[in-house]
Amino acid sequence: MTHWQIALACATGALALLGGVYTAFAARGRGPILSNTYRWKGKAERRRADKRAEYRLVAVIFGGLTAFFALETVHILTLSKIPFLLALCALGFDMVYAVADAVKSGKK
Repeated sequence: MTHWQIALACATGALALLGGVYTAFAARGRGPILSNTYRWKGKAERRRADKRAEYRLVAVIFGGLTAFFALETVHILTLSKIPFLLALCALGFDMVYAVADAVKSGKK
């Protein structure tokens, strides 16, 4: 294993760990809401917004990103194709979920 593989595995592992911590807090409705739809709202709209829905959105999205980075870490360390394919599936799920949520919130 080369030095760049070890460094890249450490970086993706750290991102997976940070994403997991944020996902755990968001799933419980705690911490900042890191969502563009929430950030673009004015202060009055933020007070009226359904924070449970926003927390659910960021928990699902960051959960998928956490799975992606964790699977990429395994892929880098083992050089197996299966974690790589699962990581692509997690990323694809995130994209589909984000677009579906944007379309759903655009209809309101």
